[in-house]
Amino acid sequence: MPLILLAAAAAVPPSPACSVSDRAIVGSLREMPPSIREALGGRMADRDQPFNISDAVPPGQERWPFLRVICGYKTATGYVVERERGGRAYSKGRIVFANSPAGYVEAPAATTFPHPASATGTADKHLAIAAGER
Repeated sequence: MPLILLAAAAAVPPSPACSVSDRAIVGSLREMPPSIREALGGRMADRDQPFNISDAVPPGQERWPFLRVICGYKTATGYVVERERGGRAYSKGRIVFANSPAGYVEAPAATTFPHPASATGTADKHLAIAAGER
């Protein structure tokens, strides 16, 4: 039985590539600005770390997050976090943050867009919704 659990844990694939390569990127919440960490709520695995990629959660993985960082990076007007969301409908997307005097704040829904490497190519919901769906 333990061998099966070990195989399930090893089956989590590495994170997809970040969509940008022309700037400094980070792969961990710890490396992101405090206002972004606060907005994301901390329930996100770092790049290449285990997370629940599907809604079938094996024993021992119940506490794994359903979100994982692909990368984060500064833009001319703010900050972007590319992420994966596991569960029943796996998706990749971006959370866009705008500069503000108080730090970074989530941008309006119209500025959020799907991750360019999305397997389905469908639009991603804006992530300024319930924290459980981030």
